[in-house]
Amino acid sequence: MKTSVRNHMKNKKGAVPIAAVVAVIIALIVLGAVVIFFVSSGGMQISKADAERIFQTQCQLYCDKINSKNNIEFSAQLKDQDPEFLQACEVVGVEWKDEKGEIPLRCLAACPCDVQVSAAEVNADISCRSRCVRQTSTAEELSSCIAAC
Repeated sequence: MKTSVRNHMKNKKGAVPIAAVVAVIIALIVLGAVVIFFVSSGGMQISKADAERIFQTQCQLYCDKINSKNNIEFSAQLKDQDPEFLQACEVVGVEWKDEKGEIPLRCLAACPCDVQVSAAEVNADISCRSRCVRQTSTAEELSSCIAAC
């Protein structure tokens, strides 16, 4: 009997206590969560210099694509197709969000293009989006309606 107890005790001496293993696992989980938080929150913001570069570059591309006939349709697609441009637009100081909602057309109007965006176009865009919000019941219907504006 004494021999089996001694053997059992020898095996226990070399083993790592369960409490230490649990503490290390918890510490690793907390550390991982903190790292993920800082990496994800840091990636959301762009610097002013990067925003100006993105805004100017995309404006040059968009100046060729927009004209007075399709400004509203084109701007409605920006939120899905180029959210980085809209974020840059906001960072450089263009207020394209207000109490009436998001109006990406204001970003296009801020581009140094020859195309002029009229107040009537902005108001039509606001009216259309407001109508969509009132008439739809699902996010999918709302997206389709806004895309049709």
